[in-house]
Amino acid sequence: MTPLTFRCPKTGKAIDSGIEIDEDSIPTVLTTAVTVACPHCGERHDIPVSEAVADKAA
Repeated sequence: MTPLTFRCPKTGKAIDSGIEIDEDSIPTVLTTAVTVACPHCGERHDIPVSEAVADKAA
């Protein structure tokens, strides 16, 4: 499983989404948006999975 990380649109800092996905499944959900609570700016962001960074190192 691959954890998905997003970037805060205000600060550019990484946000751990708490979502893990099989790499083969990523193309099937690229148009889906997820809501993540941002620990950096305190807002909630709706971010498309297509903007996620798959963290293969985790």
